[in-house]
Amino acid sequence: MMKNKGLKLYLPIFITIMFVTILCLNVFNVFGQSKKIMGGIVSYDELPLDKQQAADKAEKLISDSASKPPASQDKNKTVIYDVGPVQDGSLGFRPGIQMRQSFSSTKYKITSAWVGNLNGTPTIMGTGYKLQNPKQGVLVVLQSEKKPAIKEYSTKGPDGALYFVNQDGNVFTLSTNPSNVNPGCYSDEITNQINGYSGAAPIIYTFDASTNTFNKLKAN
Repeated sequence: MMKNKGLKLYLPIFITIMFVTILCLNVFNVFGQSKKIMGGIVSYDELPLDKQQAADKAEKLISDSASKPPASQDKNKTVIYDVGPVQDGSLGFRPGIQMRQSFSSTKYKITSAWVGNLNGTPTIMGTGYKLQNPKQGVLVVLQSEKKPAIKEYSTKGPDGALYFVNQDGNVFTLSTNPSNVNPGCYSDEITNQINGYSGAAPIIYTFDASTNTFNKLKAN
């Protein structure tokens, strides 16, 4: 009878001691493995399979996070990344394909671009068409120092994509014929657009940056 009472008395203490001992051993084991890994002693191939899988998962999460666009790149918004080209001195007409990162890739297809200062304001302009309606030509003006920073000018009808032709002060001439594109905007992509052009009489637009006036002129 006394033996049974002693067993009942010491059994919980014994179980508790065993549990704490096992827990401490596991902690020391994990700590030791962490020290080895941090010290470069254990290579990836020497890790247990479950730890290799955990490492692979962590690497994938980091890779996926790095490849995601910035949170501000909402697909319904036009995002101005920067006006670095203006500040770097790379001014004038530019191939549209070089400047697309400055425009919404879900709203516009940029065919030609211009970078410079308009009335002292760093400016990036892009011509092209709206992706939802390729027959709707568009001119997009980005000026991060202005409010609103983005201004969009659309063709009066289904005239097709626009291309920069030339500049006279603050007045820019645009055409629907890719063959008329300013040489500074030329690229291999333009060649393909010229080859695919219907040959219809080009429609001319002008943009006066001094008054923000966008006008359709005539068909040549």
